[in-house]
Amino acid sequence: MPNDVDEPSGLERFLQRRADECDLSVPLFTADRFVVVAFDPQTGEVDSYGPYDARAAAAELSRRRTAFDEGDLEDVVVVVVPLWRV
Repeated sequence: MPNDVDEPSGLERFLQRRADECDLSVPLFTADRFVVVAFDPQTGEVDSYGPYDARAAAAELSRRRTAFDEGDLEDVVVVVVPLWRV
């Protein structure tokens, strides 16, 4: 469902945290596995890829970011999030 208002949705604001600012050495990011999440604020679509280890997740994030940028989709937010076992 597209966002009909001009301000970003809660999910969009959350996902706009740049993944390259995350320090994978801090305890919050000591998960064994990670997923790459892409959010398109124009369409409201969310896709996820993985799971990956930290290094592979960072590489996938870079690959996806480049692909979206080359496709003129610079507004798509791409982040790495920890995948926790329950």
